[in-house]
Amino acid sequence: MIAMNYTTIGLHAVRGAIAASVLAASVGANAAPVLGWNSQFYFDLGTNKFDEARGNGTNYDADFRTGPMTSLGFGSLLATSVYKTAEIAPGVFAPTGTFYDTNNAGTMAQIVDGANAGLAAPGPNEINFNDFGGLLPDLFNNMQNGDTEGFGQSWSLIVDYTFEGNFLSGEPQYTSGTADIILLDLVADPTGGARETVVEMTVTGSAVQNALLEVFFEITDAKAGFLWIENGNGQFLDASTIENGEARLNTDVNEPIPVGLTDLTDNSGEIYAVGQSVGVRQTDLAGAVRNRVPEPGSLFLVSLGLLGLTARKKLLRK
Repeated sequence: MIAMNYTTIGLHAVRGAIAASVLAASVGANAAPVLGWNSQFYFDLGTNKFDEARGNGTNYDADFRTGPMTSLGFGSLLATSVYKTAEIAPGVFAPTGTFYDTNNAGTMAQIVDGANAGLAAPGPNEINFNDFGGLLPDLFNNMQNGDTEGFGQSWSLIVDYTFEGNFLSGEPQYTSGTADIILLDLVADPTGGARETVVEMTVTGSAVQNALLEVFFEITDAKAGFLWIENGNGQFLDASTIENGEARLNTDVNEPIPVGLTDLTDNSGEIYAVGQSVGVRQTDLAGAVRNRVPEPGSLFLVSLGLLGLTARKKLLRK
């Protein structure tokens, strides 16, 4: 194990192309979809005020829906990774194998070094989605570039997340955590945006395959009528009514993904110390989120399981 010497403590955030964690890697927002994860989806805003607020009367339609897309991309998300450490020699600290990634302002403010202030909250352009990947042209309304309903002008989407994980298996694993997608209403509040949580997701696992990192989620809650996901048969279903709806963050990693604790070292200047209990790395992140409803095969297996339980109960009664 390469120990991290934290005898010199200082809040010096290093941000750049160097990978900051499993998530803190440079990725392509329009990465090729994983097989089975190219389902289309769209957003229904429930009002035409966002479209109308753009001020271009020839560029909006009568409905409240965006065009269908296959991914929701982001290009400069600030990724902060916090590695738990333990003292292995006087004044020398090494990672314990557990970490968490976050962009939550409250959590970052609590990461302090003595008298120094906590980490600064991400800026508006460091927490937002900026791309409707695979957005189809809206030919019905003569919109060759697709219908965004004013996305990026009168409304936007941001993410607030905290993911927990470990290196105990020799490679990084995300084991728990949450991500909330929040709508910013720039019509109601042009300066900062009135906030409303529209989708809530829970981490269910992760996988690393060569240069591809995937983080898996269950969609645990969604605003009724906001997110509509295609079910593979040409029908769009309201995410708030889907049992076990799924989402996936997939990334093309350009920098090496840390494998094992020996890869976590401050020799390159990537890590700065915060106290003597954690080490922190920061960088920008780009990537894409995709959605899907559970595959019919998965639902069939669940049904078989329930039938088996029912039959077993009947046998036990006999």
